[in-house]
Amino acid sequence: MANNRIKLIVSDIDGTLLTKRYEFAPGVEEAVAEARARGVIFVVCTGRMHAAAMRYARMLSLTEPIISYNGAVVKEQNGDVIEASYFSPSLFGRLLLYVEARGWYAQSYEDDEFYYPRAIPATIEYEEANKLKGHEVGFDGMLSRSARVPKLLVMRGTAEETDEALRDIKKSFDGEILAVKSTATYIEITMPGVSKGHGLSVLARRYGVSLGETMAMGDAGNDISMIEAAGVGVAMGNATDDVKAAADFVTTSVDDGGSAMAINRFVLGK
Repeated sequence: MANNRIKLIVSDIDGTLLTKRYEFAPGVEEAVAEARARGVIFVVCTGRMHAAAMRYARMLSLTEPIISYNGAVVKEQNGDVIEASYFSPSLFGRLLLYVEARGWYAQSYEDDEFYYPRAIPATIEYEEANKLKGHEVGFDGMLSRSARVPKLLVMRGTAEETDEALRDIKKSFDGEILAVKSTATYIEITMPGVSKGHGLSVLARRYGVSLGETMAMGDAGNDISMIEAAGVGVAMGNATDDVKAAADFVTTSVDDGGSAMAINRFVLGK
């Protein structure tokens, strides 16, 4: 059934709007276009860099701001920053030394560029997925770029290694950072208070929309905050169990057009 109160939709990108082939899921482009034609605001919200998210925002003909880096940066498509949260250089330095000491691979971000210590196969995959080229600078080079770092991405080889690393990071930096899994092998680290849910709240206030008039869609752990914050929280059929537990509604998988189905059901009344 349509929910005529939904005025703002905030959606994750990977695994929600995009399939593993980085193509829009069936029906997404049509459903988004029809919702926006009815006056509904549509915002992409991602762990990706702003520059990487821009590619898909433009493909959907969106003009709305973008929530990037898991909510650490909210800015207009022209680059005007609405809100941003960065590590202090000292905290970022301690995080980086912690990662280096354990031999883990990490990527840091500053001014919408990304940096890594050395290239590994996952680096190439990341660059191809984001259609962006990073910079191999070593840990010292990463450390020297610490003024405006919204996120540190740690990659591990297996889901088990990732879970173990996540527990270690949370214990070692308790209260200083927020760390969440965004894929089976990705850990995304930001400042406390940073989340996709916070990004949703920032834009809801900006547009004068109550949280009860919002819908959020996602599939991974970093989507839980916005799914819980939204008036209608939607988990994809391919979502992890904790995401499904947080949602008001579980749609079909991304490959089956689950995000379009949710828009059609709750916004368009189809």
